[in-house]
Amino acid sequence: MKKVPHYDPTNDLVFKFVFGRDSLLPCKEPFSQYGLYNPKNQHKLTDDLELDFLEIPKYKNKPVKEMNRVERWLAYFANRLDDEGKEELAMSNPEIA
Repeated sequence: MKKVPHYDPTNDLVFKFVFGRDSLLPCKEPFSQYGLYNPKNQHKLTDDLELDFLEIPKYKNKPVKEMNRVERWLAYFANRLDDEGKEELAMSNPEIA
């Protein structure tokens, strides 16, 4: 019997999100949150489990002072700030520094 090679879709998702090859979600915003629910009756399974997506290719630069917490993390991961912007980002968020 011929062995079928293993395919892990997680690797493909990580590649697309991290390296910005495609946009997988229909939202225009770079940050999306999803939960688990029953599509027939819209019953949410739990509030304790949530899927958060940061789509780096959708990130647009703006002044650090105008960024919210999620946008600061997007700016860090996107690595598109100049040296002054990186310093300001590090000063505004100790977890990122």
